[in-house]
Amino acid sequence: RRPQIADSTDTIGSHATADLNLGVGLSWNFNWVNFKNRRVKVTRSTYGFSLGTALGLSKVSLNASNTSFADTPLVADESGLALTGAIGGGLNLQYFSFTLFLAYDLPLTDNVRKWNYYQKPYLGIGLGVNLSTFGALVN
Repeated sequence: RRPQIADSTDTIGSHATADLNLGVGLSWNFNWVNFKNRRVKVTRSTYGFSLGTALGLSKVSLNASNTSFADTPLVADESGLALTGAIGGGLNLQYFSFTLFLAYDLPLTDNVRKWNYYQKPYLGIGLGVNLSTFGALVN
């Protein structure tokens, strides 16, 4: 989610975007597993927390509205490329994880420097599922 920003003559409201980005993440997970022995079946519950970092490539969609603070705003829509770095933490519940990230974009193309959100950190969310869950459900 991008925060609201303003200068002396204009205000840009906050907005959220959804794009498919390419990246890699590394996390440290601290989990606790509890087993309850029932007469017929053993149940297992898992919970914990994680800390992590991520690095990736992001497509930045640029237009006249989100470059309005630049000295020469764009007239036509363009796309740019940025390197995104993030740190975050989250909760692990059973086979799912919910993460909050603090992220920052570094421009890889010159037109991203005109972006109103250039050099501004933002919050991101992550949702995850343990893929081994699908195999465990079948067995």
